[in-house]
Amino acid sequence: MNKNQKRAIIAIGRNEEIIPSVLGAYLDLQRGSLTSIIDSLEKEGLIFRKGDPEDRRKTILSLTEAGQEYRNWLNAAIQAKVSEILDRLDEEEITSYQESMENMIKYFKKMDERA
Repeated sequence: MNKNQKRAIIAIGRNEEIIPSVLGAYLDLQRGSLTSIIDSLEKEGLIFRKGDPEDRRKTILSLTEAGQEYRNWLNAAIQAKVSEILDRLDEEEITSYQESMENMIKYFKKMDERA
């Protein structure tokens, strides 16, 4: 699985349901590239598409059970890698890292509000 497919799985799982245009904004992908990713993830049985009951023109993406399992595995792998890296840092470096992460979270929350 490539980087953008992994990012898509994480984004879809975080939101539980998402429309393709919002996913494309999260991933900063053009429509053609996004469609390829969605098609490949659907073919692998990791996501499914369904119609929006409020707007029949829209499609909603969700994770399948296999997609949720993959997302859980991916999150665990990421957490293990982060822990491995943090174990090498001293207290001052960890504090600096934590402040950087807090700033990134604030930035991403602002981006979400604009989407």
